[in-house]
Formats: sequence, structure tokens, C-alpha cells
Amino acid sequence: MLNFAVTKLGIGDTREIIVIGDTASDIQAGLAFGAKQVIGVLTGAHTREVLEFAGATSVINSVADLPSLI
Repeated sequence: MLNFAVTKLGIGDTREIIVIGDTASDIQAGLAFGAKQVIGVLTGAHTREVLEFAGATSVINSVADLPSLI
């Protein structure tokens, strides 16, 4: 999915991508992809602790909080 999005948007450098997800696997995918930031969101499946343990660079309560990080 990340490769598809980058290709469709014409983004050449994955280090300019921000990945947002609510599961540990979302976080792991963003890290493996080389994203600049990998943000966990608490409105989904996992807790702050799980998302942080997975490697999230930040954890926010909701996507409404996203502007404070970018």
C-alpha cells in the first residue's frame, strides 16, 4: 500500500513520507518503508505502550492532533 501511494503521488524519497497508523503492524510497515515519521493513533486497535514499543516516533490521541506534529 505504501509503495502504491508513493508511486501514484510521484514521491521519489520515502524519507519525506509520514505514516500514520493504529496498529503495531502499521508502525512496523512505516519504519521498514523508511518514513520520516511514523505516528501511532490511539483511536484504533492498540494502546500507547504497544505503539511505542513497535517504534512509533510519536503517538497522538486522534488524527485531529496531527497538525501539532507537522
